[in-house]
Amino acid sequence: MKPSWITGIILTAIAGAIITAILIFHRTNQPSIALTEEWIATQVADGDSMTVR
Repeated sequence: MKPSWITGIILTAIAGAIITAILIFHRTNQPSIALTEEWIATQVADGDSMTVR
């Protein structure tokens, strides 16, 4: 049987990994621009490129 302090370290490491994963997912799931911004396309070069203001 493992000593209880080893079990505590393992559980703390698992909890830390879960919390880190949640924080990373929460930050990457944020929208990159405000939903209320309006952009006007002034020129469309092709299907991948455009100029906006």
